[in-house]
Amino acid sequence: MSNDNTTDPKFDPVQNPEHYATHQPEHIDIVRDWGLASDCYMQSIVKYLARYRYKGEAIQDLEKALWWAKARLEDTNYPNGMQSLPQYTPMQICEGWEECPIVHKLLLHIFRWMHSYDNSYIEELIIDLKTYISQYKLLQSPELREALKDVKSNPTRE
Repeated sequence: MSNDNTTDPKFDPVQNPEHYATHQPEHIDIVRDWGLASDCYMQSIVKYLARYRYKGEAIQDLEKALWWAKARLEDTNYPNGMQSLPQYTPMQICEGWEECPIVHKLLLHIFRWMHSYDNSYIEELIIDLKTYISQYKLLQSPELREALKDVKSNPTRE
């Protein structure tokens, strides 16, 4: 996917960037729906999870989500507050984003934290983000990609 938003008139680099507008719901819709607009930590986590596959710097965006989760956990004085019941569930978001089960699990940690303010959910988010980043890095490694090409081109029959 190109980062050059000038080629497609439906995308605007400021108002409607491609790395957010290619999937629904957009991260801003989730931030508003989940009442996270006043929580810069949680809205940043959602932002980086929403765009990591689309902006071209997946590992960096996942590491940023991890950084924000750790910062949120460390800031014990930050206010909590959920205004109303959200319209989107983590499953509905993942269906719209065509995401894998791990992103559903990451969003579920945030969703559960929003309802309980139990920091153990943020701790679980951090652990799962670290695991996912490690796995993602491994899957992106040139060595593994080459090995997978070899397996695909030389299948063994038993």
